[in-house]
Amino acid sequence: MTEIPQFISRNPFKGDNDLRQHLEWIAAIKAGKPEDVTRASPSVRRSRKSCCSAAFSLRVGQKIEWDGPNMRATNCPAAAQFVKRDNRSGWKLS
Repeated sequence: MTEIPQFISRNPFKGDNDLRQHLEWIAAIKAGKPEDVTRASPSVRRSRKSCCSAAFSLRVGQKIEWDGPNMRATNCPAAAQFVKRDNRSGWKLS
């Protein structure tokens, strides 16, 4: 069996998976490293892209040809509205 290269460090916290995930999330926030909260392995990212492109295809009702690096459907401009949405304005403190 081939060894899978490790791209991210293992979670150092003790406890069940749920507790470990929460503690890792809190530590990343306290350290000011949001990139540690959103990290995912390459296989997870590929899986996520596949699921999203399948959902776009279902929403527009046709088969789409997905251009991953450019994040767009090459044969279906109607799918663009589902790729990225405009976020509402942020909170203001008064």
